[in-house]
Amino acid sequence: MSSNKGKDGELRALILVAKIGQIIDNVDVTRPTTTNTADQGADLFITHPPEFLKELAEVAGGLLPLGKTLPTNKINQQNYKSRVDVKTTDKKIQRDIVLKFISDCAFNPNCTGHILMGGANLTGPATKTLEEAQSKFASSNKTLLYISNEGIKNLETHYQPQIEQNDENN
Repeated sequence: MSSNKGKDGELRALILVAKIGQIIDNVDVTRPTTTNTADQGADLFITHPPEFLKELAEVAGGLLPLGKTLPTNKINQQNYKSRVDVKTTDKKIQRDIVLKFISDCAFNPNCTGHILMGGANLTGPATKTLEEAQSKFASSNKTLLYISNEGIKNLETHYQPQIEQNDENN
């Protein structure tokens, strides 16, 4: 671990998504800036097939939009782009952080998905704020997703056997 907790969290997420990209076709990740650089809420960008966010949410146990479904464009099966904002904390994510995450969506209009990762969970007011935004953004075919620290561990546990199998075969 470095002395920069934020950087460690971002790199952990980067490594996780990069490894998932080794086993799932058309999943790729980019880190556009370094830690503590103005990034407009985008620590990472993921390029992925339409169904990937749903799989990510189901495996992680993430907070899905109301109705527990994610929009997918059945006609246009192109890859989507999602923004990931990583918060490296063991505490619950507060409403002000969720509001900033939501406002940063405007800086990334070409993203179909917006993923907030980290924290023990969301506070009650933060959950309500995110659910309201999920409903609003769904009308524009945009997905907002929250994945807690436990969800990140779920993703690592779920994909690790497949990653190891892939490593053995290469």
